[in-house]
Amino acid sequence: MIKEIERNEKICYNTKSVAPYWKGYKENVRDGYDMKSKRLEYVDVAKGIGIICTVIGHAFTGTMTAKVIYTFHMPMFFFVSGYLYHEKSTKELFVKSFKRLLVPYITTCLCFLGYYIIDKIVTDNISLIEVGLRLHGLAALYGIGSNSKMTISFLPDIRIVGVLWFLLAMFVAQMVFNWLVKKRFCPLFLSVGILAGLSYVTAQWFFLPWSIQPALGALIFMYAGYIVQQKDWMYVVPRKHKLLMIPMAAIWLVSMRYGTCNMVSNQYKTSLTFFGYSIPALSGAIVIIAGICGSMFVLWLSTLIAKYIKPMSALLGYTGRESLVILCLHKLELNYVPTSNWASHFFESDTIQFAVLLIVMKMAVIYLGLFLVRRIPVFSLAFYGTVKTPRQIRRKKRIKRKLRKIDRQKNFDNSEKEFFELSDRIKDKREEVTGGQ
Repeated sequence: MIKEIERNEKICYNTKSVAPYWKGYKENVRDGYDMKSKRLEYVDVAKGIGIICTVIGHAFTGTMTAKVIYTFHMPMFFFVSGYLYHEKSTKELFVKSFKRLLVPYITTCLCFLGYYIIDKIVTDNISLIEVGLRLHGLAALYGIGSNSKMTISFLPDIRIVGVLWFLLAMFVAQMVFNWLVKKRFCPLFLSVGILAGLSYVTAQWFFLPWSIQPALGALIFMYAGYIVQQKDWMYVVPRKHKLLMIPMAAIWLVSMRYGTCNMVSNQYKTSLTFFGYSIPALSGAIVIIAGICGSMFVLWLSTLIAKYIKPMSALLGYTGRESLVILCLHKLELNYVPTSNWASHFFESDTIQFAVLLIVMKMAVIYLGLFLVRRIPVFSLAFYGTVKTPRQIRRKKRIKRKLRKIDRQKNFDNSEKEFFELSDRIKDKREEVTGGQ
């Protein structure tokens, strides 16, 4: 008994044993982080990487750079959605998703309609307004991002909405996934697999409205993120199963070289043959698994950035938090801002300098648009569904800083008190056993 007390006393008073824990605790308190906030930070960084890769991929469509980016950037957003998922009521999820996803979609579509009307009035082509409104309005209502000729047969030729398909697909995927988790008619992996399989088969013949098929196909990535979060594999794999990262990286590299991951048209395939035969199911499985592996690698990279490179973490985290509005601004920039022409005045289009300058210009235009959206109440209401004036933003930040300061001091005081209370109890117990000797 005396030996056990002495061992506990040694743990409490030995600076080598206590210092690492106490130092780490104080660092966490000083930075204002708990485990939840740290995880959200690196998730925001990952989303920032993903949306920047989206801009790069659309700037260099058809190149190897775009092919590499397509293996993970869209799957990662659905993977993260599943990773952060927790069950909600259908009404609560609908209201939240409508505000976050459909409000910016509607606003962006209205921007295109408004620009079209103004352009026709200025160019004295008022007679074309009715036709244009019908085409653009039908495209916005149908909401597909791939080949517009592959629609249901009795509908007219429908234009695509481009990158905005993602907002509709994410809305549908979140609603369906939440419904599957709540109802559980059969094992979740089975219901997800059936819906994803049906979406793949039907997409070969026609496209349903609201990007339903890409959304159902994306359920696989949401389910993967959900399982990774449940099993805590984001932490377990790099700590206890490092060798597993080698085949994960290998599958991702194979998909980069031979695969095609085009979520908007539900295409998951590779150019590989197996014993002289092409097996679509196996090819699709390779690309899907590669998308999951790539998403996990980006999240692991994001944890390192969030921990060691604070300036980059701050920029990417901000970009990730605003990723949905940035996607809408990127669509407007693609259609109406000639950044490629601007960059060509400085460098030849086939040089690295041109590529770097083009991306810098695109992101500068997007960040400028984001600044205006956040600062002008009408734009803020249109894209966020709420008005956030600069005064309100500053006031909210001040309140958050004060609350964090109070919480840090409170947590530190409580832990220090518990530490010394434990020390006193061990001392009393020792004196009781030894008889005060």
